[in-house]
Amino acid sequence: MDLRPDTRAQSIQIGAVLLFGMIIILFAVYQAFVVPDQNQEIEFNHYQDAQRDMVQLRSETLQAKTTGEDRFTTVKLGTEFPSRVIAVNPPDPSGTLRTTDNKTIAAEVTVDGQTQTLPDLFERFEPANRFIEYTPDYTEFDEHGTVRYENTVVYSDYGDATVPLSNQRLLQGDVISLIPIHRSYFESGGQAASIEPIPGVLETQEVDDPTITLGTELSEADWEELLADEIEQNNNLDETDITVQNGELELDLQGTYELEYAPVGMDRTPIGGGRGDDILEINPAAPGDIELVAADWQGNTVTATFRNNADAGQNNSFSRGRIAFYDRIDPELDQVRVNGQNRASNSPWVIPGSFEDLNPNIELPGDDTQTVELVFSENLNAQQQWFVLEFRFETGQTATYFIGSDFDNR
Repeated sequence: MDLRPDTRAQSIQIGAVLLFGMIIILFAVYQAFVVPDQNQEIEFNHYQDAQRDMVQLRSETLQAKTTGEDRFTTVKLGTEFPSRVIAVNPPDPSGTLRTTDNKTIAAEVTVDGQTQTLPDLFERFEPANRFIEYTPDYTEFDEHGTVRYENTVVYSDYGDATVPLSNQRLLQGDVISLIPIHRSYFESGGQAASIEPIPGVLETQEVDDPTITLGTELSEADWEELLADEIEQNNNLDETDITVQNGELELDLQGTYELEYAPVGMDRTPIGGGRGDDILEINPAAPGDIELVAADWQGNTVTATFRNNADAGQNNSFSRGRIAFYDRIDPELDQVRVNGQNRASNSPWVIPGSFEDLNPNIELPGDDTQTVELVFSENLNAQQQWFVLEFRFETGQTATYFIGSDFDNR
């Protein structure tokens, strides 16, 4: 008779315990190493997307300044980790998009050998200038920086180094573009933040030997790199003209420059009013306004005559235009001619459509008239037909003109 004990059940139990232990170890390894690695990759990819979103925000801001039209874009503040059945995720990544406090913005010029500030440049505007910053809140990806827009440049700030994500538009040849950011903005979370750059009135002034001072978080070496092309091409600029001290960039320029000052508001109209706030009334006739004084309809062409009622020497110019409304048919505007030269840079113009550039501008000499031919794609009905024409000035103002076939009864 065999009296040895039966240990087969104990072997099964030991095997089950070992198997369970292996599962626990594998889960711990998965939770401790695999999940963080995968989440780090997700956060890294999101950071790349956020950088691209900030570059797009810069683009829309510059477009607002250039076109005079409100723009729109989004910055995705965070993202989501994938759902996991047997593992635990940390909180989903989030971020903050905000404007900073106001930074320095100033301009000095040389007049008759004397250095003067430009208070008239800021007559309509408070000298305000903010930066826009995106800061992520990640769990695993630690090698991120603050993505910042300042003075037409986007870059990632890692504390001990910066990496540019765009070029600069502050100085281009003999044009200085001051595009300060107005109004505060703050959005935080994981959603996509919507933001609307809204242009202010564009001020331009020809200046000699200007000194421009702007707040900055970039170093002197950073600005020398950003301005390298200008240094190479501009005989009036070298590294010694670029200094950064105490968080302020100073450009000490020699020669004559066109200084543009065009604030952009974040989600609200900039201080001093928006680009379209000074819309002139239909067929303006007040002194200093550009008045429509004649309109002759022949075939497919309307010849419109405008008078600048300002004094001689006080010139103005149309920089953009559109047909806002046409009463019966919807033709296209093929040409906008002055002295036989086509000024419609992107023809034909669709009716109704957005403002289109005039290239070159249509000059309006003071105390004088200018004739503009509007050439349509088809013949016009000479009886009781009319349309609404809008021209935008270099100042950002818009003049609206009602042009009828029977002009005297407009």
